[in-house]
Amino acid sequence: MQLVASKPTHGYAWVCLAATLAIAPHAFAAERAVVFRRATIETASKAGRLEKATLVVRDGKIEALAADAPVPEDAKVVDAAGKTILPGFIDAFWTPSEPAQAGGGGRGIIIDGQIVPIPGDVGGGGPFVKMAEEFSPYDRRWKPLLREGLTHIQLAASNYGQGALVRLNPDLGDDMLVSADGLLFVSVTNDSASLDRVRQALEAAERYKKGAAGSNPAVPPNAVPVGGPQGQSPFQRPPGTPPGPPGAGPTNTPPPGPPTTPAGKLWLAAYEGKAPVVALTQSPAAVSHLLKVAEPYKDVKWVLAGLAGNFTEVAPKLKGKPIKVVLRPGVDKMPNTRSRVNVARLLHDNGVEVIFTHVAAAPATTPDMPLFAAAMAIKGGLPRQTAVEAMTIRPATLLGVEKTHGSLEAGKSASFVVFDGDPFEAESRLRQVYVEGKLVHEN
Repeated sequence: MQLVASKPTHGYAWVCLAATLAIAPHAFAAERAVVFRRATIETASKAGRLEKATLVVRDGKIEALAADAPVPEDAKVVDAAGKTILPGFIDAFWTPSEPAQAGGGGRGIIIDGQIVPIPGDVGGGGPFVKMAEEFSPYDRRWKPLLREGLTHIQLAASNYGQGALVRLNPDLGDDMLVSADGLLFVSVTNDSASLDRVRQALEAAERYKKGAAGSNPAVPPNAVPVGGPQGQSPFQRPPGTPPGPPGAGPTNTPPPGPPTTPAGKLWLAAYEGKAPVVALTQSPAAVSHLLKVAEPYKDVKWVLAGLAGNFTEVAPKLKGKPIKVVLRPGVDKMPNTRSRVNVARLLHDNGVEVIFTHVAAAPATTPDMPLFAAAMAIKGGLPRQTAVEAMTIRPATLLGVEKTHGSLEAGKSASFVVFDGDPFEAESRLRQVYVEGKLVHEN
């Protein structure tokens, strides 16, 4: 039998390859750049305020930002003359309004069968709450926040718990949740119970670090057993265990070991200075009491949050201390007087870093004019750059995302807001909000 070699036929393969090459530029090409030209840009970085600058955005990031940045050939060009672009506002202390989500523990009064919580009275009790477990991408409150220029928020436990970082793009669904491992939050009131919670947790962390018996931060000394038989609070000793000697902790606890509860791990990190503690202060007296409790623990980084009036009298006491203050912007009244005071400026003048929260939650503020209160703080003497940083890079730094968010710089996330004029002037309006390069709100 004669074997005849057949002629190689690669026609089909070449047709497939040609088809692939034909569609590849369209299927795998990088996202088209969007360029904003001739804009005034508040970078919230060392570059400061740039006039008639060019911002190049591609693939959710800032590709270039300069007065003379080149415009890519494939770019969509937007003439932003007369407009001002700022980093998206970041709220490091956004508290849900529902008491159940805030962790409970507050007092209230009953009106017509409904429990109405007393404003500002959160209390020092309540369980430890992980705010990531309270998060829902279908919450109707997200879109209104976009109208205020917010692009990222930390869900804050208004009583006791761990925050969660969220990016405000409802189209992302569950991917809105960036990190479930936020900061430690604890409410501090005039009630000694709330102060004892802080004191005992730090004492337990100290004993663990020094290797004393029964020093697990999850089991502070002489804690009172609470709850039912189906498990125990992170802060109690087993039922029936007699108190040990002062400072020694429970007598039958295991040898020193790492904390096993979320609360214990967070308190240990705080004691070591690796992560801050955010204290929601309910009164000026609560601030003073907390400062006394915190005095022995030099490495703990404190962030005090609360109404501006809580810090009016204690501002000089905070000078030189590694303490940051979170408060709403604006001009307030001195306690028990009609005299006006710019608390943000008062803190700034005392060398205290100020971070703004609930920027748009103030009288005379409308959704398309969210910076009215911040503008009042500036007119009251707070430096403009400080006000911009208080809404952008400072909260980003507090949350540990300053390398990617909080300022407008090449390589960082393209999360920013666009105003049709100076954002701190009454006639200017918020027009657009971008989250990671995506237009999520337009007015």
